[in-house]
Amino acid sequence: MNFKNKIKFYRKHNKLTQKNLANKLNVSSKAVSRWETGKNYPDIETLIKIAKLFNTSVDDLLNNKDVEFYNNAVNGGHKLSIIKKFLLYLNVLLIVLGYLELIQPYGIHISMIPLFLFVFSIVSLYLTYNNRKSIFNDKHKIIVIFSIILVINTLIGTLGVDVKNLMLINDKFYVQGFIFGRIMLIINVSLLFAAEISIIRNKN
Repeated sequence: MNFKNKIKFYRKHNKLTQKNLANKLNVSSKAVSRWETGKNYPDIETLIKIAKLFNTSVDDLLNNKDVEFYNNAVNGGHKLSIIKKFLLYLNVLLIVLGYLELIQPYGIHISMIPLFLFVFSIVSLYLTYNNRKSIFNDKHKIIVIFSIILVINTLIGTLGVDVKNLMLINDKFYVQGFIFGRIMLIINVSLLFAAEISIIRNKN
């Protein structure tokens, strides 16, 4: 038997639902479902926990094909680790530039910053989406973290706006575009900040 059949067998033999098993392993029910359908594998640390939970060995859980997957995962995981480390430092630079764009000291303005913030936040969140430590595993935590960051960035964003001069501008399309741009910039900075938190939680 391969891994997906083994874990389903042991789970049912121990009279556990997918949710029960997920709680014991500190993962989502969706993760367990993906293991049992062969769409994904647990990470090595979780695999060891599964073996201990079912009082068996890792060798018993895996067949040759499964072992090959983990061998490839180790090699691929090293490359992914390098990419995450690169993003970790690059995102710090982008966040700093994002705040400079929000505050705009000395009239500094870089129009492409919002686009870079959005692209790298999506890439960062995608790379950590399926990890057991991902912030996506706790929806309430996502909402709380993002909301706090969003409020703080909104307050910071007001520092870079000269409201009096903005009210004097007669071009309503310019004003609307400016306000929309500020909102998108605040959202993108907040999104990248949340992405950076997710990378830090998964850097090991």
